Amino acid sequence: MQKKEFRPNPAMKTFLYTSSLLILAVSVLPWSIPIAVSTNDPLAQTIMFWVHVITVLVAIWLIIWVPRYYESIAYAIDDKWLYAEGGVFWKRRSRLPISRVQMVDVNQGPWQRVYGLGSLRIFTAATGQSTAELSFQNIENAEQTRDYVLRLVQQFRAGDNGLGDSIREPEGIPSRAKIHVGSDEAQVARLLDSLLNEVREIRKKLRG
Repeated sequence: MQKKEFRPNPAMKTFLYTSSLLILAVSVLPWSIPIAVSTNDPLAQTIMFWVHVITVLVAIWLIIWVPRYYESIAYAIDDKWLYAEGGVFWKRRSRLPISRVQMVDVNQGPWQRVYGLGSLRIFTAATGQSTAELSFQNIENAEQTRDYVLRLVQQFRAGDNGLGDSIREPEGIPSRAKIHVGSDEAQVARLLDSLLNEVREIRKKLRG
């Protein structure tokens, strides 16, 4: 299967603008403005002036940084690997083999729900299920993408154990194109994966 590339939803930029600027405003303005208005101390007024100047500069930097950060992010999936990269000043590139995927979940905070976004977190046995090995941040159709990845995992393991047909390219791709994989199929895939693990353990014991 040819590697399919996709990006976060463009609404991610609005999400980042809103959340970062709101955090900045709430962190500084509620206490700095009352102090600047009520104090007559020249030193305190000078300090508050520079606090507000720095706040404005940080806001301008965020306005410039957000679109550059968004453009730096790219994700990709093929039948053997998951890929993620991003970063403006420090570029990070991650690659995770489908064979190591143990669990995939969807994380969606209140702000992400407002903009219809979600984050897909991929875990491996090495992470101990506490920290994601790789993640697709702020993508649309996160649940469908999770089912898509689980289907790839199930197909890979079925082929690896000789219990299924060779891997065929699944129809659909996350984000821009729709993925026609329902939740019932995902549950069946997880059940088959569990059965395949049991077959592997039985085969190991018989060989031992």
